[in-house]
Amino acid sequence: MPSELGLRFNRSPTFSNFQVLAQRSGAEAKAVLKRIAQGLAMSNVSVDNRSHLNALLEASEAQLATLAANSALLQSIFPSQATAPETFAAWVAEAGKVQSLAWTAHEPPPQVSISGKVTQPDGKTLLLTTPSGRRFSLASSRRNPGDLPVGWLKGFVNPGEGELTVQGTLSADGTAFMIEGYAPGTNPDFIFGRVKVSLPFGAITTKPTPDQLAEIMGGGGRVSITTARGEVEITHPELKKALALMPQLGIILPGSIQKNAEGRWTTDAKGDFLYALGGRFTGVSKRGNGEVEVHASFAVDNFTGPVRARGETAKHRMEQSGLNRNWVGGKFVFDDPPPHFAATYVSGALKSPLASYLALPDEAAANQQLLASAEMIDPAELFARTMGAPGGAAKT
Repeated sequence: MPSELGLRFNRSPTFSNFQVLAQRSGAEAKAVLKRIAQGLAMSNVSVDNRSHLNALLEASEAQLATLAANSALLQSIFPSQATAPETFAAWVAEAGKVQSLAWTAHEPPPQVSISGKVTQPDGKTLLLTTPSGRRFSLASSRRNPGDLPVGWLKGFVNPGEGELTVQGTLSADGTAFMIEGYAPGTNPDFIFGRVKVSLPFGAITTKPTPDQLAEIMGGGGRVSITTARGEVEITHPELKKALALMPQLGIILPGSIQKNAEGRWTTDAKGDFLYALGGRFTGVSKRGNGEVEVHASFAVDNFTGPVRARGETAKHRMEQSGLNRNWVGGKFVFDDPPPHFAATYVSGALKSPLASYLALPDEAAANQQLLASAEMIDPAELFARTMGAPGGAAKT
């Protein structure tokens, strides 16, 4: 969770408050800079200013306070006195003589990430409350293809479990957030979507044959995740081979994305831990040493087999799934027959695809998006969820 200094900065994002944050909580100050750098990455900000932000991010926490105090760019971004959020957004938009943050009528505003506690007080509308007290109604973005509904994030909203991070855009009135992806925890670096397996003749939607798999792994095909903003290609060989066997898998993969020399988005994430959309559990049984096993289906039945997990909470959620889907956190295992999913987390059942009945408002201008994304992110937060027991006490 953010420190009191972090909360104070959120309430009043002035240059002086950022200096104090950099002096006493370098990790939190870097988290703020990272959000700003990611927002400005889609803008026409000058090369010098972009390089300066990168240098601040690469500096040690001990160096950051001195560098920040002498940074003309940060003084232009953060107002010298407490101002309304709209004024701060205007300052951000002017940073480095940025006339526009690369959003035109035919172009979507930059995707931002916000973390907080999700509740559903009226039984319909999902609300996210940030650590500094800002509240947003949650709805599906127009860019969300619809087959991974926003409402399924409710599987992560259980007693004893923590915050969620949502990717998307802010509404023009600042009260709603249109979701393009979501994940447990407060780490904004994740990839949300469905696995796509492609060969030169086009995409394949069923498990590839041995010859097709050999062609894919030999460089004749691609494995990517189709997100609300386009495809992100998987480059790590082990993860690529595993996901090649599961076209159409719904996935939440921790990791950052980069553009390669050809201009395509890629990730080198290893997949040591991920969330896979599966479930429809049948036949829960015990294996000993507290481990339970259940038959499950993933990737539109392209992978069927056992899910293995430990603990009463996992067993309870498997038994109560009622043939619904569930998000399961862990790793696919192929070198320990039979192929299975080793789970450390099982979400609640994904019973309803509906999240809220909110009419989608217009999206905010790009500078307001950037302001929203400056909400504090805890860089020490783990991506993996810890299961909360049915009664609320944590058990794994």
